[in-house]
Amino acid sequence: MKLEVKNSHTAVFGLKGEGKSNWTQWLLSKPQFSAHLIYDLCREHDVLNRYIPTHRRGDKAADELNEVATRMVVGVDRDRRPEIFALEELSRFCGPNSPPPEAVYEIIDMNRHYGVGLVTVARRPAQVHTDITELADNIIIFPLSGSNDRRKLNNTIDGLGDTVVDELGEYEYVIAQGRDYKIHRPVPEMDTTGRL
Repeated sequence: MKLEVKNSHTAVFGLKGEGKSNWTQWLLSKPQFSAHLIYDLCREHDVLNRYIPTHRRGDKAADELNEVATRMVVGVDRDRRPEIFALEELSRFCGPNSPPPEAVYEIIDMNRHYGVGLVTVARRPAQVHTDITELADNIIIFPLSGSNDRRKLNNTIDGLGDTVVDELGEYEYVIAQGRDYKIHRPVPEMDTTGRL
């Protein structure tokens, strides 16, 4: 299964400590993704090109994300845009009953036209708006344990939730595309310099 991250939307999920942030850092540290920007809410990606937001919750946080996505991705010339725009802790801006900020929707809808790959990262699919999973070209899922996540993923792809909850080993992950998915081995652990 080939993972195309550029010009697409990749949604990454996994419980705390299961490997989703390490996977995101591993991906963005690859030479072909050097033109990236990560919205680093938790300040854990100091080896990457990052924006550290001032606001962490509520309307001000969503407004800041919308402003940054507009100013640094949507509202600039193509040659000045990052090739990958990654959003950590997406559930803080986009809960199950609150759609993503307008600029994030714009990137999801128009990523091929903008030449931008969007990577959204959250702990659980059940904590984010349904459009995040349903509009994703790729879904990367590390071990989960909740019945709501199982149900939501099984509704997305038959058997996906059961696989993620029952079959994944430590740091293993699933890549899901369309109606297919496959289990993958852990990525190498990153050190603080961003090297493997």
